[in-house]
Amino acid sequence: TILMALKAFAQTHAFPVLKPFLSGTTASSIHEARLGAEEFGGETHAYAPAYSCEDVRLLSRWADHLVFNSWRQFRELSPVYREEASRIGREVSVGLRINPGYSEVEVPLYDPCRKGSRLGIPVGEIAGADWQGVDGLHFHTMCEQDSDVLERTVEVVEKSLGSRIGELKWMNFGGGHHITREDYDRQRLVRIVGDFRKRHGVQVYLEPGEAVALNAGYLVATVLDVVENGGPVAILDTSATAHMPDVLEMPYRPRIIGAGDPEEKPHKITLGGLTCLAGDEIGTYSFDEPLEPGDRLVFEDMAIYTMVKNTTFNGVQLPAIAMWDSESGELLACREFGYEAYRSRLS
Repeated sequence: TILMALKAFAQTHAFPVLKPFLSGTTASSIHEARLGAEEFGGETHAYAPAYSCEDVRLLSRWADHLVFNSWRQFRELSPVYREEASRIGREVSVGLRINPGYSEVEVPLYDPCRKGSRLGIPVGEIAGADWQGVDGLHFHTMCEQDSDVLERTVEVVEKSLGSRIGELKWMNFGGGHHITREDYDRQRLVRIVGDFRKRHGVQVYLEPGEAVALNAGYLVATVLDVVENGGPVAILDTSATAHMPDVLEMPYRPRIIGAGDPEEKPHKITLGGLTCLAGDEIGTYSFDEPLEPGDRLVFEDMAIYTMVKNTTFNGVQLPAIAMWDSESGELLACREFGYEAYRSRLS
């Protein structure tokens, strides 16, 4: 059963395109859970590193699966969740997030199994514990990876938990699966999941985020000025820190249509953002012709982790959101942002 992780992509205008292929959504907050339940439908799963009692009461309205991060929260709050759901006549399922102590994520910021991680109960503490009231277990150890990494992770989990997995109703293999990438080994994934279900008799969930909208979406920016400081620097009407923060956090260098690597084409130039942050730089590229004010640049693969993470830092205007229908050629303006989008967040 494949769910969409709203943390990566939550554009409701695209939900009708995705619904035929996905069984629901997974959320990391009350607002995401409500959005998934009301706008997408199907199953709604939720996990967060911690909840307040009020969080759990509200989540019982929208989430049919709730995953806890610690034994303390599970013992104190799972009864609240079940009672509230029963009161309104909803069936729910409760699980725990485990930390297998194994991952192959190279960037520490995105490694949930690194030393000192707050995410999940160490799998060694789970193996011999009383599982009463636990319907399922959840692990998320991957980031933009292929199914071979999942296979090795599942082996670690099975070695730790053994036949006890059969006591569960479900197991959630989390996200980070690049299922839609052209070179992803989907047949291996099918085999891993199928064999796991045969061995243990449990339902298996996957909850990819990036894969749902991988390589989709464009951010169109305009060159406002070009300055010189040891080489040309173009200042755009967009921003790395405000509009595509993963450029600085991951970090990564987004693709631009018609641009090359720094030394690939005749005219090398650094692209800078509009905010006052000194490090608001998108990267260094090269072009066939020098960039001039008024030139437009089209960034690719901008649907994921852009709209859900952008900010109004410095009061910089957010990009408008539009949907293009490739069959009809229709361009739908979904949302435009002005002064009120900035003011309403602060006052």
